[in-house]
Amino acid sequence: MIAVKPAPGLVISYRFLWHEQRKRGQEEGHKERPCLILGTEREADGSLLIVVLPITHAPPVDPELAKEVPAAVRKHLQLDDERCWIVLGEANIFYWPGMDLCRSAPGDSLVYERVPPRLFEKVRREYLALARAGRARAVKRTG
Repeated sequence: MIAVKPAPGLVISYRFLWHEQRKRGQEEGHKERPCLILGTEREADGSLLIVVLPITHAPPVDPELAKEVPAAVRKHLQLDDERCWIVLGEANIFYWPGMDLCRSAPGDSLVYERVPPRLFEKVRREYLALARAGRARAVKRTG
């Protein structure tokens, strides 16, 4: 049983599946990485749908498709000292708890911590604008 209550703004450890990996026929992500919970939605049957955005060290090709994580936030989340970005152009959607949750956050945990509300709101607004413009892709990892 997973005791974590997923909520927007929380960063979890998850095997993210990139859109390009899905296009090649892969069904599982290969790397455990921190991912920001962007949203949750309770379905009529009681199941909980989660939307996550990946956090990566790879600098974005298009700066509009990522938001850099400030050094103070990296420290708060207990990430390493390398620069990293929240990817705004890619999302995974899955039912909680998903098979791809990992215990690779500090303390052998599923959870890193929450991002500050101001950063979360900025990420949320920018993701939604990209989604409305058709520039954000989502991989549905639901059965």
